This record gives sequence, structure tokens and C-alpha cells, in this order.
Amino acid sequence: MVIRKHDETYYCDTPVKLLKYGTTEEMRSCLERYRLATSDREPDVAGGLEVPSHE
Repeated sequence: MVIRKHDETYYCDTPVKLLKYGTTEEMRSCLERYRLATSDREPDVAGGLEVPSHE
């Protein structure tokens, strides 16, 4: 999976499909929905998203 931003659009490339989002909040919701990040900590430089460890 690749997450990128071009102009004002966020892209999430998966092996199955390309997802597009127009806002940071939409992208955050997607990451949280697929359990790729959580937003339960104080915001940081990366916009408050934390990638969970897979230990």
C-alpha cells in the first residue's frame, strides 16, 4: 500500500484499487477504518496519526 498526496488530493494505492480523498480528515478516516493508524494521541508533525505496531 502506498499513501501519497498530489496537489490537493490524497491517494491510497492498494493492490486491489486506488482510493482518492479530498481532505486530510477523509484520509485519516480511511487509515483508521483499515486499522493502519490511530488518532488517540496528541497531534504531531504527521497530523496526529500513529501507525500501530504489529508485535
